[in-house]
Amino acid sequence: MVNKIDWKNPIEVREYKKKYNRGYVKKKLIENPNWYRERYQRKKEYMKKYRKNNKDYYKREARKYRNKYPEKTKAHDKVRNKIKIPNKQICKICNSNLAVIKHHPDYTKPFKVLFVCRKCHSEIHTNERRSTQ
Repeated sequence: MVNKIDWKNPIEVREYKKKYNRGYVKKKLIENPNWYRERYQRKKEYMKKYRKNNKDYYKREARKYRNKYPEKTKAHDKVRNKIKIPNKQICKICNSNLAVIKHHPDYTKPFKVLFVCRKCHSEIHTNERRSTQ
């Protein structure tokens, strides 16, 4: 179980930072080369138990989203495995960064997607939110 930290308490924050800084991690790896892997496995098991105990919550949230945005979810489901982003694809908007996201300009045309970088994708959605307000 993960300990809760009071982020307003400077002493607890300092101890937390001291514990998880790079020097601490290097020291632990020298003592036990499998430390990081074991820590990862513990976290993975914890999350597995957490998801199992809170399964209803995850299903309920997914259902809410699917009911609220049926067009979006249908478009995402159709494109998820059918269209892959080509290797070394450049962003269609800024032409400088590598594209890592498939963006739907129109959800009624699910196979018409733009390959964009994270920065441009977030800008697109912030502009959409501003225009609707």
